[in-house]
Amino acid sequence: MWQHVVIVSLVALLWGCAVVEPQPQPQSQPEKQPEIETVVHPIAEVESCPPVPVCEVCSTTIVCPKLPVRPIVKPPPKAMKSGDLPVVGAVEMVTLVEHNLKFRARIDTGAESSSIHASDIVLFEREGNRWVRFSVQGEKDSQPFVLERPLVRKVAIKQHEGMRERRYVVEMRLRMGDINERVEVTLADRSDLKYPVLIGRNFLTDTAVVDVSRRYILKGNIPATAPAEVATQEQ
Repeated sequence: MWQHVVIVSLVALLWGCAVVEPQPQPQSQPEKQPEIETVVHPIAEVESCPPVPVCEVCSTTIVCPKLPVRPIVKPPPKAMKSGDLPVVGAVEMVTLVEHNLKFRARIDTGAESSSIHASDIVLFEREGNRWVRFSVQGEKDSQPFVLERPLVRKVAIKQHEGMRERRYVVEMRLRMGDINERVEVTLADRSDLKYPVLIGRNFLTDTAVVDVSRRYILKGNIPATAPAEVATQEQ
């Protein structure tokens, strides 16, 4: 009996599903989008600069003419003739230029170098260099004059007795008449000789001609009181 009731219920349920049709769903309306108004602004006209004129490149090359180079020809040194050189005597006055000290000097072409009488000779050092301090006395000076000079070198002088003596050599500027030369001068003890200064070839070469028969030839070079000159053999 209960099976019959179940069957009837199922038939009724199926019939109800067939009778009830699904109602169509209302179609959704599309959302209305706001209209976008396009505003067109007028573009201001930009003034452009006028084009820069292009200069034409000069194609002409200017070539400077080369000046002829003339070689500089130095004239050959003029050989001094004996007639062009001043004549000096066997004895003349010599001036130590830096201090205006005057000395009687024997002019000796047989001596290679010049020398001067000096005393109190002391070798010392200054700023790493060797110097010499010594005293000389001029013709009219009552007291010795102390000088300082850089040492140039030392020389060994052979004496008459065969002994060798070492002497200092310095540079001095000497003037004899119009002859003005800077030469090396040996410091020596000439106290036993007649003249305190000896002028050798290092001063005379190409500067003077010696006339041994005359003395004090140069103008204005005669001492105020010239002593009587006698022949004396000196070094």
